Amino acid sequence: MDGLDAYDTPTPAGVINTNKGSISVNGKDIEVIMLYDGKPLAIQSETLAITSGKNPGLFISVYPDGLSSSQSFTQHIIITDATGKTVHMSNILDTGLDFQWGDNNFVRFESGVMYFGIYSPKRMQFVYRDGKLEENKGPWRGPAKPEKYIEPEHPGPCYNVADVPACMEEVEQAEAAKRAKVKHKAKSAVIAPKPAASH
Repeated sequence: MDGLDAYDTPTPAGVINTNKGSISVNGKDIEVIMLYDGKPLAIQSETLAITSGKNPGLFISVYPDGLSSSQSFTQHIIITDATGKTVHMSNILDTGLDFQWGDNNFVRFESGVMYFGIYSPKRMQFVYRDGKLEENKGPWRGPAKPEKYIEPEHPGPCYNVADVPACMEEVEQAEAAKRAKVKHKAKSAVIAPKPAASH
C-alpha cells in the first residue's frame, strides 16, 4: 500500500495509525467517554508488540479515569480489535490500580488469544479472547521479570533490541566478516594472471 508511514499498520479493517500518540482508524481518532467527567478522550496505543511486528491488529490502550486527588484514580484498559472487517472495541476494564505501562508489562499471543500483564504495583494479568477483555487469574504467563525496552538514542540496527551491547557485537562481527570476504575477492582478482595479448 502506498503512502503508509512507519506508524501505519494495515489491517483488514483499514489503516491504523499511532503517529500522534492516539489511535486512529482510516484517519479518525478512537475515543472513549471518561466516567468521572463524561468528556471524550482520544485513546493511545500502549503495546510494544506493534513495533516488533507481532501484533495481529490488536492494540492495548491504558488510560486513567478519575481525579488524581481522589482515591478513584485508576488505570482502565480497552482493546482496539482490527483483526476483522470492522474495528471493534472491547469492554473497558477498571484495573483498580494506578500503574505505569512502560517497561512494566508483558504481551504475548497464543492461538489467536492475547495475554498481557503488569508487574507493579502488584502482578496482574489479563486475557483478550472472542472480543472480551477480562482479568486472568490463571498461571503467570509472562517472564519472571519484565523485559526492558531501551529508548533508541539514535536510529540503527539495534535501536529496538533489549540487549544492545550484544546486538552491536553481532552486527560488528557480521560487518567484519563481510569486509574480510570483500578483501579476499579483491586480493584474488589482483593475483589472477593476465591473459596473454594476441598479435
